[in-house]
Amino acid sequence: MMGKRNGFVARLLAKQKEVSPESKLHHIHCIIHQEVLCSKTVQMEHILKYVKKMVNFIHFWGLNQRQFSSLFKDAGIHWHSCFNVLKQFWLLHEEIRVFLEMKGESVHQLCDDNWLQDLAFMVDMTEHLNGLNLKLQGKDQLEISMYAFKLKLNLWEGQLNGGNLIHFPTCQDFRKSHSASDFSQYTFNVNEIINESESRLEDFKTSENDFFFFRDPFSFDVQKADSNVQMELIDNQCNTVLKNKFTEVGIPKFYSYLPSQSSEMCTDRSWNTSNVWIYLSL
Repeated sequence: MMGKRNGFVARLLAKQKEVSPESKLHHIHCIIHQEVLCSKTVQMEHILKYVKKMVNFIHFWGLNQRQFSSLFKDAGIHWHSCFNVLKQFWLLHEEIRVFLEMKGESVHQLCDDNWLQDLAFMVDMTEHLNGLNLKLQGKDQLEISMYAFKLKLNLWEGQLNGGNLIHFPTCQDFRKSHSASDFSQYTFNVNEIINESESRLEDFKTSENDFFFFRDPFSFDVQKADSNVQMELIDNQCNTVLKNKFTEVGIPKFYSYLPSQSSEMCTDRSWNTSNVWIYLSL
């Protein structure tokens, strides 16, 4: 998909230049992939591997599956996503330990405080990642969600380093029974996600000016706008009716209300229909 010469994107770019050199083609690499972030980037594969193994064990044996389902039915458990699985595994890890002991399975991890502390961190971290994923899947979402998440990561890194678990409720729960637990070690894991986020935002940087223009044309610096749109931009920024409409309907609906005199703003920017956006889930 992403090969520089023979990948799909490279071939599509070459074809676009051939048939429509005046238009733009923006290609955005997948912003987030939870499994990769959780296992490789966060370096918590030992958590996911064991949880998946135990879930597969329970589902493999018919009798075990019925007992497990009955146990979890009362708690309203649904195995939908990585976060949900980890969350429910945490909530019932004592019951799961007893259940697995009855079946003769090893429960070493479930008796290991270090492993349980890692699990608690993973529950909270995957919840944050899941929230980001949902935002990015929402209608009319822009890159602002990812930038905001990066700022949150910076906040969490500092808070974890200082022992502040205000945004990590599962970790708080663990610390209630393990007062000596140290969560500052997870600043490394958060920093790894920050670095990964920076890498995934590289594609945005080439069109950063267009994004900022599109997101808030009324506060955009006219000096940074393309010369052919500057006059229109000044006129629109001084138009209180348009400002109110922008506040009322938001983006991208606002652009359908631009007056006919704003022909350059309607046709020259990155949201023009002659420009194509490709989002790759890799």
